[in-house]
Amino acid sequence: MSNLQAAVRGLASPSLSPEALCARLNALLCRNIASDRFVTLFYAHLDGPARQLRYVSAGHNPPFVLHRDGSHERLREGGLVLGVFANQSFKSGTVQLQSGDRMVLYTDGVTKRPTPKMKSSAKIACCKSCNRIQPEPQWKSRKIFSKPRHSSAADPGKTTRPCS
Repeated sequence: MSNLQAAVRGLASPSLSPEALCARLNALLCRNIASDRFVTLFYAHLDGPARQLRYVSAGHNPPFVLHRDGSHERLREGGLVLGVFANQSFKSGTVQLQSGDRMVLYTDGVTKRPTPKMKSSAKIACCKSCNRIQPEPQWKSRKIFSKPRHSSAADPGKTTRPCS
């Protein structure tokens, strides 16, 4: 995991698209990972002022965007897992975010071990639970979209913004 994090930090840049980052990571992992291993990854760029999220899901459970009006969408675009198929390509998706929208990312542990109380699928239960959470006050949303969170290791002069 720490090698993957280092690789992402080393490659990540606002000028490198999510699909290009995944292709480079995949090539790196195919050369360096055991044949019985693979990696799933969700990677995104957030354009805060435009409220647009460009993403790739490389074999990872597709996150949800829960819209303020109660609707939701799954972020499915991407490709297969990383580290298995050397010459695969990835397709990015884009989602337009609005004030009050929330994004829910989860691991496969959520869907593989549902509790006995869950009568519907774990993913639907997760979505319903998240809909009960009250949205953050408006000032917090503006603060998140207006302030940089951290610098990219690949280019310390550039900043990236959080996805929340």
